[in-house]
Amino acid sequence: MSPHNKSAPVTDIAQDRIRYAKAFGACAPIYERARSGYPASLISDIEHFAGENGIKSVLEVGAGSGKATIPIAKMGVVLDCIEPSRRMSGILRASCAGFPNVTISTTTFERWRPRRRYCLLVASQSWHLVDPDVRLAKAAQVIRPGGTLALFWNLPPQPASDLAGRTLDSILRDLGLNLTPASNPTPEPRTLPPLYSSPDFTDISVKTYRTMYRLSFSRYIDILHTYPEYNALGRSARQQLSNRLTSTIFAHGSVDGCHYTSMHLARRT
Repeated sequence: MSPHNKSAPVTDIAQDRIRYAKAFGACAPIYERARSGYPASLISDIEHFAGENGIKSVLEVGAGSGKATIPIAKMGVVLDCIEPSRRMSGILRASCAGFPNVTISTTTFERWRPRRRYCLLVASQSWHLVDPDVRLAKAAQVIRPGGTLALFWNLPPQPASDLAGRTLDSILRDLGLNLTPASNPTPEPRTLPPLYSSPDFTDISVKTYRTMYRLSFSRYIDILHTYPEYNALGRSARQQLSNRLTSTIFAHGSVDGCHYTSMHLARRT
């Protein structure tokens, strides 16, 4: 069951969200090796959106292995990171060893107790895993008036060719996997409507980025290993998937690939 299953009881969705979040810790080394970072222009766009308010202090919710952490840390700002997985936190601490401006708390955003207010709250690939009854209200609590909320996701990679992309989508859906952006590169839409109606946030802006690169079969399989839905497949189903991929899309070992990044920015009122 996906944490976005509309028909599931609320208690089941909450438990599934927790299991889904914990699953990333189990694949932390593969996650760090295989998952992509974020476009440099995304960080620049956050700075531009912050404008005259500037960015002197940042809270990152669900920092993971540090895909967004490192470029923010290089800005020299005060950066407090929250990451619930001990395995992910271990990788994050090693990656941030050279940044005295970074602190890391191994806990959830729900349990974390703020000691200051921040110019910017960042959640990369994580906002949908935070309790919906807590996340927006707590974000409003910890962001300074005029400060910025930045929520962004990388969508799963796909071939750059439309035909190959449709082939991949068909192969994955045959096995019950919904891991392609299809025609709408806007991730996790069910987590975002409350933001648009919240009196605590205004000036909402949406930006989409496309990143191109060479995508090998081995890296694509590594990326799939970072999704709990794929790991829930039986061995025979995974072998079937590998066979179909290597006989079609990855027949020559690699393809021109891409992924979309979608970011939602909002200003604290």
